[in-house]
Amino acid sequence: MTPQPEEPKTPDFSTFGNAPLRYLARITITLTGPLAVSAGRTLDTGGADVVRDANGLPAIPGSSLAGILRHAFEDSLWHLGEKAAAQRANLLFGPTVEIEDGHASRLSVTWAHIHASDDRPVDGLLSPDDVRLSDPLLADAREGRRRDRVRLSHKGAADGRGKFEDRMVAAGHRFTFNLCLRGEEGDRADWRRLLGLLHDPNVRLGGGTRHGNGAFIVDRMLVETLDLRTKAGFARYGDIPARLDADCPLPSLAVDPVTARPCLRVTLRGLRAESPWLSGGGVPEGAESIAPVRERRIVWEGDRGTVEETPVHYLRATSLKGALAHRLAWHHNVLTERFAEDVVTLDDATGANNEAVRILLGALPTTKDDPGRRGWLVLDDVVLDKPAATQKVEHVSLDRFSGGARNGLLFSERVLDPRTLRADYVIDVVPPLDNAEAATDTMREALRRTLNDIQRGRFAVGGGTGRGNGRLRCEAIAWSDGGAWIETGTLPATGEREA
Repeated sequence: MTPQPEEPKTPDFSTFGNAPLRYLARITITLTGPLAVSAGRTLDTGGADVVRDANGLPAIPGSSLAGILRHAFEDSLWHLGEKAAAQRANLLFGPTVEIEDGHASRLSVTWAHIHASDDRPVDGLLSPDDVRLSDPLLADAREGRRRDRVRLSHKGAADGRGKFEDRMVAAGHRFTFNLCLRGEEGDRADWRRLLGLLHDPNVRLGGGTRHGNGAFIVDRMLVETLDLRTKAGFARYGDIPARLDADCPLPSLAVDPVTARPCLRVTLRGLRAESPWLSGGGVPEGAESIAPVRERRIVWEGDRGTVEETPVHYLRATSLKGALAHRLAWHHNVLTERFAEDVVTLDDATGANNEAVRILLGALPTTKDDPGRRGWLVLDDVVLDKPAATQKVEHVSLDRFSGGARNGLLFSERVLDPRTLRADYVIDVVPPLDNAEAATDTMREALRRTLNDIQRGRFAVGGGTGRGNGRLRCEAIAWSDGGAWIETGTLPATGEREA
């Protein structure tokens, strides 16, 4: 006699204990700046490569997303005190160190996978004959963007090991990831806070967040809370697909933004070039020796993404940051009466060895005991809307005796028309919450004088500044707090921000 299959048992919904709810979210983000999530391996040029999945496509590890969210969550609870904020974060993310009552994270975060041109994320291993391997957006993502990096010394030449090249994911690419929080009714406020933090413009992904990298906007947020103690909730939970490339039945939800840290914003209104300018390191269009950098943009029209055929010019945030660092150090040394004869070497008063630069713009670690620090100022690239008009300029240095060109000094460069650079440039100031290393009156005065130099047209950036290129000017400087911080050091009062 053939045994009959047993009827499936009805789940005992009461066994879900003190975590009966599942807070679910599927989130799609669009990069507004390049993304650099380092894979821990270096390129042949000495820079870092990006993390990739099994298909060779750039991806964002769930651990990176969870780490960013945890730090932002703790920062947003700054008004409770450091210890209380950490304890509350431990309830969601688990403790960061081993303790007696430790537990696993109640928040699950998937890897973020990149979208193809049909606006659908690529999840799972692709077969060698999969048509998506020839998708133009995925091909662009695999190639990435190689960006030259150079740190200039006070002599204007490459500083030590500060010449390398990084690979990044281009701005415009989209990624999707899932969040799932096992919780109860009392977790609703923290869940909304967590989702709101994704709308904070200063919550960024990957490395180099202080010079334009990792910025993004939330394109779609599908959210629902399910009660597994009910038959309907349990069945609904089973209908939610785990794969990111499957259609998700979760409803769309608008979430109020939450700010992780009290910050203020300075806007250089009407920033423009007063002379030809360029960020060097680009591919020559003709026979010129020096060419400006260009990049092809990723643009979306509805649910279709394309890679623009014509690349556009841009001004690197790293170029602006480097020029600001040199000028800031100069003003701070003047204010503190620290002159060349007072130091052993000029390196002792410039770069990370200058207190104003170290606090406001950050510094790399120099020793095992020095962890380095990230700066207060957050800058972004200036990307033009369309390719700029260019001009080829010839240069030659003549030998005074023979009248011929001196060796190595006959070259040409392609510069950009100054009329192409017109923008309101925004710099965010994000102070540390513990105020352990506060910006002194002298540091703030040095920053004020540096910004005033830009307003007066005394500031140059990019390549060829010694021969007249890259002189910038702005019409006005506007502070979001009316100038209270730069004048008196008073930070904006934000009060408690419970979601």
